[in-house]
Amino acid sequence: MAAFLKVLSRFFAILCAILFVITAIPTLLLFNLERRVFDPDTYKQALLDQNIYQRMPAILGEVLSSSVNYHPCATNPVACGAENRSPEAQACIENVIGQDTYQELLLNERPPTPQELERSQDCLKQFPSEATDAEGGGPPPLFENLDTQEWESLLQTLVPAEEMQSLTEQTFDSIFAYLNGETDSAKLSLTGLKQHLLSQAGEDAVLELLKAQPACTPDQVEKIKAAHDLGESTVEMCSPPDDVIPDIEPLIQRELKKAVARIPDDVSLFKPPSTESSQPNTDDVRRGVGLLRMVIRLLPIIPLIFLLGATLFVVRSLMDWLKWWGWPLLIVGILGVLIGFLSAPLTRLLLPNLLNSRMPTFMPASMAKTASDLAGSVIHEILKPFSWESLLLAFIGLAMIIYAAYTLRKANLHTVSATQMENNDDKSSSTT
Repeated sequence: MAAFLKVLSRFFAILCAILFVITAIPTLLLFNLERRVFDPDTYKQALLDQNIYQRMPAILGEVLSSSVNYHPCATNPVACGAENRSPEAQACIENVIGQDTYQELLLNERPPTPQELERSQDCLKQFPSEATDAEGGGPPPLFENLDTQEWESLLQTLVPAEEMQSLTEQTFDSIFAYLNGETDSAKLSLTGLKQHLLSQAGEDAVLELLKAQPACTPDQVEKIKAAHDLGESTVEMCSPPDDVIPDIEPLIQRELKKAVARIPDDVSLFKPPSTESSQPNTDDVRRGVGLLRMVIRLLPIIPLIFLLGATLFVVRSLMDWLKWWGWPLLIVGILGVLIGFLSAPLTRLLLPNLLNSRMPTFMPASMAKTASDLAGSVIHEILKPFSWESLLLAFIGLAMIIYAAYTLRKANLHTVSATQMENNDDKSSSTT
């Protein structure tokens, strides 16, 4: 009976140790996620690590240049105007190029081949859509004249790195102060940006935009001078000669003041809850997030219960305690170290291909690389405490196992020595 109870106790102790390992890793991970995900410094540091504020004008310049000059109806007529296409037109195209191919082109997963375009032309002509025939739409013509470098220079002038960092960090602080229950609303102040636009930088940005346009004709130059003399505020969208720029500057300043006056001083990111609004109550979401965070903070109790269970079932000495705590802690630590230190590199390695397959065709490939690097930095910042805590657990578990092995070896040596001494005593007695 005693042997059966011993086997049963050992079985339950092993089960508790396994359950401790299974629950400790996600518990430790969630516990650190709760602390780091809702900390604005996590995202601020990730942006600084990737030098995003200095890189952002070049990144956005490439994106805007590609998107402004992207004409979906020219590159993919099959997808153009699909939202207004009749069932008959859709059936016609699916019949000539296949349903699966039609869906691929509809989602812009790839451009159509010349053969697919040729086969679908009769259907497109037979069932023309409004979007295909329309020639309007798209960005204003003055933006189409900007290349990537000009977009980058314009963005750097409009929103320099310091102002972009201030706006971004203010946004993070305001959002997480609201989510953490420190404030009842989240707002973004645009006062600093408005002051910057009213400074010389705003005027320089407009001049950069004008210089990217075709050169002014003599007639346009005369209109600019006449507008200056009459005090009008009409700015000709052309690249003016250097001697005409002084005539344009007062016009630009007046127009900038009008445009900036229409920008609010602050923008509400999360508004206080209103009983009259039909929109979902954001305060309910915040309470739900708070409840979830409270539950996560209580999760460490679960693996501790399993560890104590293993202790109650089999631990009867210091050696038992060292072994039955050491191995589970070592396993949890090693798995945690692998998760913590490999997650960010794997994200940077695997995410670009995933994003490239899902991004619109006009988006540059560098956008996926930048997003992956930033995601990797965020994950690194979030998992940094988890990684070091796991390393500490692995070290503690390994130290307990080594000490237990050392103590056991010492005890065995002592037992062997005692046995040898007893044998020597017996031989001496028999000789006598």
